[in-house]
Amino acid sequence: MTLSALQLAELVRPAPKVVYFMELQFTTGVQYLSTWNRNFTWNAQLWIGLGGLVSVTEITESESVASNPLSFNLNAADPSWIALAVGNDTVYRRRLALLYMCPLGDDGQLVGAPQLCWRGRMDAVAAGIGNNSASISLKCETASFAFKRRPSLRINAIQQKLTYPTDTGFDYLSDLIDKPQLWLSKLFQTK
Repeated sequence: MTLSALQLAELVRPAPKVVYFMELQFTTGVQYLSTWNRNFTWNAQLWIGLGGLVSVTEITESESVASNPLSFNLNAADPSWIALAVGNDTVYRRRLALLYMCPLGDDGQLVGAPQLCWRGRMDAVAAGIGNNSASISLKCETASFAFKRRPSLRINAIQQKLTYPTDTGFDYLSDLIDKPQLWLSKLFQTK
């Protein structure tokens, strides 16, 4: 993330005001949300200001290839938002989520253009309901999360032929499994 001199000057002030912009690319359409209490128009889009209804967990970085998830938490004041948590996960799972950051001036206007500070994929939604309140948490993972998932070490003839169409080695695999053979010699078996 490269900040301009004006943005850096705003951030070093005591108690700087910062707004985060969330771009969530659902299959049903892209949602443009912000953490400020009013709407912004930026990048030819209207970013809906949810203010205190939305929060973002802390962005952490590490030198290792560890996955550092980020969660977008939404106070579900509108019951229709709960449909996201109980609906079909193909609407959000593995879809792109972007987070931009921009400092605000004393007049509440953006100082420069917002900068991309985090990029990842939406992974899981959890909903909590109780005591006259509801919340929705959207967990997003970085690209390094794929390293946690081990590829399957088992392969069959069809999978092998997708990569190597002329290879027939796996065609005999089921026959070898179904009909076990003795591999020891008669001489070894008699001793």
